[in-house]
Amino acid sequence: MVADSDDDALDLGSLVIPAGDGVHIRVQADDQGWVSDLVLDYEGSAMQLGVFAADPGHAIWAEVRDEIRAALFEDGEAAQPVPGEFGVDLLTQVLSDDGPVSLRFIGIDGPGWMVRGVIQGAATTDPHRAEPFLACLRGLRVVRGEAALLERTPLPLRLPDDLREQAAWSADETEHDDTASALLD
Repeated sequence: MVADSDDDALDLGSLVIPAGDGVHIRVQADDQGWVSDLVLDYEGSAMQLGVFAADPGHAIWAEVRDEIRAALFEDGEAAQPVPGEFGVDLLTQVLSDDGPVSLRFIGIDGPGWMVRGVIQGAATTDPHRAEPFLACLRGLRVVRGEAALLERTPLPLRLPDDLREQAAWSADETEHDDTASALLD
């Protein structure tokens, strides 16, 4: 489904994503509009986004980054901390069925939250191709809310009503009862 919007951002409740030229946003959501997967695509590269609860005043990205690195190491993959725009990123290459895949893990700590972006493809090492993703990260707004959540709990993301209705219609047309996908330009 393609949804055209004149708005400058996609409001998913806990996360407001700025629109970017040439960046496509793919959302996987259930029939109630709750988002389970959020990916931005740009010229053959992709960035998966997630937003998580943190204790106020407690930055968790360094711990999460170390855990990701340890898990990759256990799987036989090397991962190197590298300087990034928002702090220290994690750069790795993993094997997939299609061959090696480069990944760059980016973390941003905020008051009571952490955003994690995972870039895949040429944008992991090409600053020109990464710029639309970095611009998106610079412009993100996190709406933490007042609910008490355990640290690292994903913050709830939900499609706006108009897109949820389009996604439900699209799911009915393609006979996918459990989830619907949305592609936003």
